[in-house]
Amino acid sequence: MAKGTKKSAKVGTTGAAKKLPPRSRAHVLYHKDGSVWARGRMAGDMMAGYWEWYRSDGTIMRSGSFENGEPVGAWTTYDSQGNVVKVTNKSKRPRATGAPRGAPARSDPLGRSRTPVHADILAYNAAQSGIDKRICDALAKAIDRHLPDAESRIWHGHPVWFLDGNPIAGYSKLKDCIRLLFWSGQSFDEPGLTPEGSFRAAEARYTSEDQIPAKDLKRWLAKSIAIQWDYKNIVKRKGKLIRLK
Repeated sequence: MAKGTKKSAKVGTTGAAKKLPPRSRAHVLYHKDGSVWARGRMAGDMMAGYWEWYRSDGTIMRSGSFENGEPVGAWTTYDSQGNVVKVTNKSKRPRATGAPRGAPARSDPLGRSRTPVHADILAYNAAQSGIDKRICDALAKAIDRHLPDAESRIWHGHPVWFLDGNPIAGYSKLKDCIRLLFWSGQSFDEPGLTPEGSFRAAEARYTSEDQIPAKDLKRWLAKSIAIQWDYKNIVKRKGKLIRLK
């Protein structure tokens, strides 16, 4: 599709003619206001086939396809009028010999996890573009590896990992970077983390995946298990934060 070509902005109409992946099911994600954010297919825990992402006003924002959970083929970005502004070709990465289908093809320097990242978080990452997506993917894999007992999901619009319902770590897209946040990070005593907000959270910001310090991140995630403040019950305690560990 050439740049400047217009595509329908109606939610759910643009991918109807696409061939459905075998043994897949429909999956829909929503914005906080209840409008459709993304629509596509899931095969088990992996995104499969054709997906589309939408703005909260219903206009299409991005589209592309997955094979074995990996982006493949042409990925298209649209402006608010439905015009194509960019097409990126995603090369399929070869899997390592003997690697299970859907597993990473090579080691990730930030944590070689084979635990599937939550589908909604994969969708969040896929909705980012270029460098931001690579940062999000690297952070998700590292957090999943080093917080093996954590539950992950999209919370308040961003990927977050929880232990026993308590938010531990997560990341979000800011205007010019990706922010990594630890809810109890101010108690880690780590110079690489900057205080954020009026409670105990601390953050680090990245504009390239090369800026993510693998050893530091591993240590921060270990501390996020050992050091926790009780955000889970902060509303019940009327804004009072109590240390759990």
